[in-house]
Order: sequence, then structure tokens, then C-alpha cells
Amino acid sequence: MPFRPLRFLHAANLRLGNPIARTGALREAWGQIAGLASGSSWDRLVDLAIAKDVDFLLLTGNSFDWDQKSVFADACLRRGFQRLEDAGLPVFVAPGELDPAAAWDEIPLLPENVTVFHSASDRPVDLTHGGQVYASIFPVDQSTRIDPPELERLRSRSLRGPQLEIFTVGAFCWNGAYSGQLRTERKYLSLHYLGHGFRDRELTERYLPLTEGRIACGTAPQALDPRLQAASPTQSPDGFGTLVAVDAGGRMSVESIPLASVRWASYDVSLTGLASVDSLVEQMLARLERDPRLGPEALRIVDWKFVGVGRVAVNVDTVEECRALSETLQEWTEQLDLPACQHRVHPYRGEYYAGGDQSDSLGEHYQTRMTEITRAEGAESQGLIASRAPEVKAVSPLWVDRFQAMASEVDRQRVVSEAQYFGRRWFSDVTEEPRA
Repeated sequence: MPFRPLRFLHAANLRLGNPIARTGALREAWGQIAGLASGSSWDRLVDLAIAKDVDFLLLTGNSFDWDQKSVFADACLRRGFQRLEDAGLPVFVAPGELDPAAAWDEIPLLPENVTVFHSASDRPVDLTHGGQVYASIFPVDQSTRIDPPELERLRSRSLRGPQLEIFTVGAFCWNGAYSGQLRTERKYLSLHYLGHGFRDRELTERYLPLTEGRIACGTAPQALDPRLQAASPTQSPDGFGTLVAVDAGGRMSVESIPLASVRWASYDVSLTGLASVDSLVEQMLARLERDPRLGPEALRIVDWKFVGVGRVAVNVDTVEECRALSETLQEWTEQLDLPACQHRVHPYRGEYYAGGDQSDSLGEHYQTRMTEITRAEGAESQGLIASRAPEVKAVSPLWVDRFQAMASEVDRQRVVSEAQYFGRRWFSDVTEEPRA
């Protein structure tokens, strides 16, 4: 049986009224952009729904934070819903952890085009065209079960005449009952599309029902916090709306459309072969130029991290030097008319930092240890290293074995010369006092 072609928008984690987190100090104009980011992204999502003339808008969780009691969030939602009603577009809302069903009940005078699913026990809503049902939106939770025979009975509700295949969409409703739920207890859903609002892959895998259709997290239209970004590179990052299109054969295409005025970005820059800070700056600016402005992006918050080894590493291993580099990048960004950026340059920590931003006692206290080792000889030197080994167990047990294996083979002069070669100023002079 054929499907009626349809399109819908899916989003989650709007978090209307919540400020953007972890931005650091911003200029006044940028602060205003960041403060209004959630509301402006929501307005663009509504604009997109109207421009694309979608069949419906699906919101699956955390549209706002009930604890904030934000009048701004209420006003934004009602204004957007009213615009969608004027355009004849229905909206389906599933409650999330931050916006439970009780929170939606407190919003006054929601337009009639808005359906808020309070729980998975609510009746599904059918969309019809020419008297025939062509799509059905189901509220579900982790305990919902829809087997194929049940789905066939649902499809039989169509009126007489040429039959259309019903495209089934699940809206996942958070009900607070996740603790203790086992993977083996997950139910089976016969749905074409299951929309949810989880940003944690572990929760997604543990608690979502099984289905042969597509399972998708509605992308957040604004980038409130980089920790909320999708864990999988196959998923769309925050800052986009998800447009789903279904053709007559039931095939889906998914498009991520940029909506965010503030965008997070993280770039790695190789130090290998660079001989000066000027060449480093050129490489960083070139990296910015390769990543063009996306849609309505007005501000990009960029985290810069260094990889590789080279002589220039000695110029980017302290907070003060990285702050100066950030200021230089800021000046060049404005002169070259590149996208407005808040640059955050992270000090170079060396190739052994497999954990990225994760600090460890090995790096923080290496200077102290080497100072102690230079004052010791033979077995005493070995003992000092071995005694420090337990400190790094929290990072990786492998460090303990590595320390113990190298303890009897420490060549102080070789350590100093190699440190100088790799540009590790803080490590190359083992006789100076440790830095604060």
C-alpha cells in the first residue's frame, strides 16, 4: 500500500529561558545574543515549520525547565504555538525530565492545535487527508508494547476506498521510572519513527523500546551547553532542527537545518613542523576559514587544543601565553571579517594526555618528582618513582606499571634533553622550583 508523502519537524531540549552555560566572560553585545539564544532558536524553528508547510511539529522533552518558573519560556511557547495554529499546523508534545506533564498543565490558554501527551496511556492522534488516516502519533514510554498484529488492527481503521499505509510516529514520554529498568525488560514497538529527547547514549540504549523503525533524538535548536551535544558522530549536533520527509514508498530522509545563533566548536591544531607563533596563528586562522558560518550563527565559541610536537610548543604551555594567543586570534578574526568568535585556547599538555581535558597527578606533579629524583641516586631514585605510582591509579592502572618499569632506568640528562626538544619548558629544567 502507498503512503501519503508527508513532512514533519522534530526537536527536543529547547530549554526555553535557560541561559547558555560555560561561555566564560562575553562582550556586552555577545552576552545579549547568548541571553536570547533559546528564544531566537525557537522562533526560527516555528518559522521553518511554516516555511516548509510541515504536517506537524514534534517536541519530545525538556522544552523548558519547570524549576525555573520562567515567564519568558511560557510567553515564547504560547506565541510560537499561536503562530503555528494560525498556519494550520498541529503540535505534539511529549513531557521530559525538566518539563513533566504537570508543568504543561500550568501553562494557561494553550491553543487548540497543541496536543500534550501526559502519559503513554493517552490515546494516539490520527492525521487525516480526504477522509483517510495517513499518519498516527503515539505516546509511548519504556513499558509500551505495540506488536505487529496490533498495528495491523490500527491500520484497519481507515475508511473504505483506496487504502493508505499509516505512517506511525512515537513520541517518548518521560515518566520518571527509569531507575532499576533492565535492558531485557524493554518492550517492542512497531513504529516507523520513534522520537525521544535523551542526550545520554547509555540512557537511550537502556530505556528506549525496541523498534524496527528509525529511533532519533530530536536535535536541540540551540547550543545551550556543549555537554548536551550528541555523543555519536552519526547524530546531528546541537544547534539544528530535524526535518523528516517521507515519500510515497515510505522511505525517510532526514535533514538537519541550522537554527542556532550561538554555536560551539572544538578544533585540534597540530604543532608538528611549526617554528613560530606566527605560523601557528596562520594555521589556526586557516582552520577557521575552512569552517564557514552556519545559517543564523552570530557567535561561535571555539575551544582550541594542540596536538603533535614541535618547537612552538614552548610558547603555548601556560595559561598566560594561551590568553595572549586568544587575544591575538580575536584581533585577526575581526580584521579578516571571519565569524565572530569567543576563542578559548587550552595550554599544551603533551602527547601523553590521552584523556584530553582530564587532568592527572602525573602531569601536575612531574616537576616536583623530577626535582626530587635529581637529588637522589640509584635505589633511592627508584623508590621515589615507585612511591608516586599509586597516585595515578585513578587515571589509569597502566601508569603504575610504566612507572615501576622505568624506575631503574632513569637517565636524568636524557630526560632533560628530550624535554627541551619537545618544547616542554615546564619540564625541561628540573632544577627550578615547581610552578604554582
